[in-house]
Amino acid sequence: MAVVFLLIGCGGSDDEATGDGQSTVAEQQEKSEKDLPQLQLTLESRANPEDSSVLLGDRLGYFADAGLNIYVLGPVAPSRALSYVDQGTDIVMAPLPQVAMAQEEGVSVVAVGTVIPEATMSMIWLPGSGIETIADLKGKTIGTPGLSFHEEALRVILEKAGLKLSDVKLSEVAYTDDLVSKLERGGIDAIFGGSWNVEGAALEAKGLKPVVSKATDLGIPGFDELVFAAKPGHFAKKPEQLEGFLEAAYRGATAVKEDPAAGGRAVVDKSLEFVSPREGEAGAKATAPLYAETATIDRQRAAKLIGWMVEEGMLERKIPVSQLVDESEANGASKR
Repeated sequence: MAVVFLLIGCGGSDDEATGDGQSTVAEQQEKSEKDLPQLQLTLESRANPEDSSVLLGDRLGYFADAGLNIYVLGPVAPSRALSYVDQGTDIVMAPLPQVAMAQEEGVSVVAVGTVIPEATMSMIWLPGSGIETIADLKGKTIGTPGLSFHEEALRVILEKAGLKLSDVKLSEVAYTDDLVSKLERGGIDAIFGGSWNVEGAALEAKGLKPVVSKATDLGIPGFDELVFAAKPGHFAKKPEQLEGFLEAAYRGATAVKEDPAAGGRAVVDKSLEFVSPREGEAGAKATAPLYAETATIDRQRAAKLIGWMVEEGMLERKIPVSQLVDESEANGASKR
């Protein structure tokens, strides 16, 4: 079962109840928050700097301002995150290509807004690893978060260098901090599926001088690294909840841009300190400029992505962009 991180602050003061039985300020605020509609959000992984917009936004009360009481859940594994829409979660964060692959696997899910509208997925190794080019990965162990898209994209990259997936050993290392620590300790030789602004920034913060190659420089087309996804029609009768959620998330993104250190602290706290303060701030600072300001997903780029995924055998058919993105809900929120 997923570990649940409750991001709802108690607020108020620690004053004791008055003699006449009136509730304290804290109790009143807690009761007020409980009266708000509850909305569950499942992160793409354990809390990491790419989530700092929603984490800081909640800490600053932006979701409560929008009339929402949100719960944030961490998935058992990133590969399971999108399936949570069938288990009661309202919104899931995931890469857009993974949403397409989940649809083909039978998961009823659509993207309803973008978080990070450019690809940050990267290949990362350390100096002294004996790796100079992609071809040098032969016989090496590569750590990945375990998403099917990561494995397929890695296959394409390796093939361009004359290698096959069978020429490397894959090690599923689900979480950002685990990928970083395993690479540092030598448990894996390289990371793929992590991001230059998260794992790359964390390694730099440790003074390890990582060698980073963005996936888009290795032959992978551009895509939305992180989107908000939901069950089709989930917000049809309550569009104000989605609009309020997105508005609060984008306010949170602005807050991270203005104060990356605060964004980093929000990540450290909600990761249960698996992410160090130095790594949290470095990642939030690197991620802040990447955040989207509206929900709109680039239709042409999404269509090109789907076409490429079909050509590479990742998808059996071309999924219409209108099926991948719930345009009515996303565009409605974008106009706010």
